[in-house]
Amino acid sequence: PNAVITTWPSPDAGPAPQRYSLITLDGSLLAVAGLFLGATGHALAHPLGNFTINRYARVEVYKDTLRLHYILDYAEIPTFQLQTEIDTNLDGQMSQAELDAYALKSRTTFPAKFDLSVNGQKLAVTPVAQTIQQLPGQGGIPIVRVVYVYDAPVSAQGNVTVTFSDRNFADKAGWKELIVQPSAGANIAVDPAFTVDRSDALRKYPAETLSSAPDQRDVSFAWQTGTGGAAPEQAGAQAASTGRSSSGLASLIDNDGSLGIILVSLLVAFVLGAQHAIGPGHGKAMVGAYLVGSRGKPKHAVFLGMTVTVAHTSSVWLLTFVTLVAAEFIAPDTLFFYLGLSSGALVVIIGAALLFARVRGALPRESTDGAHRHGRFGRAHSHGPAEPVQAVVQHDQEHEHAHEHGHDHVHQDPLMEATEGRITWRSLLALGVSGGLLPCPSAIIVMLAAISFGKILFGMALVVAFSLGLAFVLSAIGIALVLGRTASKRGTLSALFKRPVFARIVTVMPILSAVGVMIAGLYITYQAWNTPL
Repeated sequence: PNAVITTWPSPDAGPAPQRYSLITLDGSLLAVAGLFLGATGHALAHPLGNFTINRYARVEVYKDTLRLHYILDYAEIPTFQLQTEIDTNLDGQMSQAELDAYALKSRTTFPAKFDLSVNGQKLAVTPVAQTIQQLPGQGGIPIVRVVYVYDAPVSAQGNVTVTFSDRNFADKAGWKELIVQPSAGANIAVDPAFTVDRSDALRKYPAETLSSAPDQRDVSFAWQTGTGGAAPEQAGAQAASTGRSSSGLASLIDNDGSLGIILVSLLVAFVLGAQHAIGPGHGKAMVGAYLVGSRGKPKHAVFLGMTVTVAHTSSVWLLTFVTLVAAEFIAPDTLFFYLGLSSGALVVIIGAALLFARVRGALPRESTDGAHRHGRFGRAHSHGPAEPVQAVVQHDQEHEHAHEHGHDHVHQDPLMEATEGRITWRSLLALGVSGGLLPCPSAIIVMLAAISFGKILFGMALVVAFSLGLAFVLSAIGIALVLGRTASKRGTLSALFKRPVFARIVTVMPILSAVGVMIAGLYITYQAWNTPL
C-alpha cells in the first residue's frame, strides 16, 4: 500500500478488471447422477480444459532485487504424461519424494526461456525455492501444481526500464498471466493491467472461458532503483488448498461395484451424452439444415446417429492411444485441434457439394417436348396436347403401379419438385463422421483413468454409452424434422403449400439448407482455428 505506482493509461481510463466467482457445474442431469451414484459437493472439471498447462508469473520489485514467482498448473492430461518423468520407480504412483526430486531438477529448466532484463541487459536468475503439490483431478487422475521462486539482483542505479518475457509453453493452451507487484515504497510506472491478480496465483480461476483467458507473455515497466523494501529472506510459495473433484462422465469410473451399479452408470453416461449434445456445437444446426432440404426418412436419421456414435467413440480411442504411446510424435492437444479443423472443413465440403448439385438441379434445362418453366424456380410444364403415357406414380404409402392416363406430368412432391433434394448414404456417412469426429475431453479422461485402474472394458462401455446419448439427440432431431416435413403435406399446411407463391418459396429450401450446412461448417472451422494450441 505504501508503494508509489504510476499507471498508464491514467486511472480514470476505465474501470478496474472485474472479479468473477468460480464456475460451478450444477445442472439437473449431474444432480441425477449424484442421486444414483452418491456424488456430493461441487463437481468441477478443470476450468480451462483437461489439456491445458496454465502459467502464472509475478515480478516482485524490492530495493535491489527482482524476485520472480513462477507457478505452473498442469491439468489432467498433461499430468498423466508428466507422470512418466516423475514416477522414477515405475510403481504407477507419484510419491512426494519423487515429486520433490522432479521440482528440484526442473527448476533450472524454465529460466532458459525467460528474459528478465534491466535497460536491455539480461539478468541472471537464481532459484531460491520450489514447492510441488499433487492434487485430486478428474476421474481419479491427479493434477500437479509447481511453484518456483527465483531472485535476480539489480546493480543499476537511477531510473531504469525492466522487461520480462516468458516463452515456456508458448504452443500450449492455458491461462497465461503476468503480474508486477511492488514492495512498500517502490516507485514504479506500470500498465494497470499488470497490477491485478485475476487468478490468485492460479488458485481461483475467474469465469472466463479459454477463448478469453489472458495470454500475457511480456511486460515492461519503469522503476527507480533503490526504492522499495528489502527482499524477505523466506521466499514463501503460494500453495493450493483444494484440487478439482470429478464431475459428469469422469465421476462414473469408480462405479463398477456390482451389475446394478454398472447398469445405472451406463444409463447416466447415456444421459450425460444426450446433455452434452444439447449444448452448443455437435452439428445440430448442420444436421437440421441437411435434413430440412433432403428427402430423408427416419431410417436415415437413425443411420446418421449410429455413424456419429462410431466416429465419436473411435476418436476418443485414437486420442487415448496418442496420449499413451504416440505423444512423442504428436501432442494430444495438437491432434484435438486438427480433428476440430478437419470436422469443420469436411462439413464445408459437404455443404458446397450439396449447393452445387441443388443449384444445378434448379436451373432450367432445354426440352424437346415443349416443357418449360415460368421463373427460375417455376414448375416444369407443357402447353401442348396431352398424350397417353406409361407413368410410375409413387404415393405416400410408398407403392408403385403402372397406369395410362392423359396428363403430361409426373406425380411429385411440390416441396421438392424443382431441386435435387435427394438424400444419399454417402453424404449421410460423411455428415455423421464429421459430427462425431471431435471427442469430448472428459471421455478421454475416462479412458485414461480406466487404463490406470485396470478397468479398460468398463471405460470403453462408458464411452460407448456416452456416444450413444450424443447420437440419440442428433437422431431425434433428424426424425423430428423428417416427420414434420411429412406432416406438412397434410391438412391446412398442404393446401397452403399448393399455392404458387408458397410452393416457389419452399422449392428453394434444399438450396438454402445446403447454404446452412456450409455456414455451420465455417463456424466449426472458425471455432477450431481460434482455439489456441
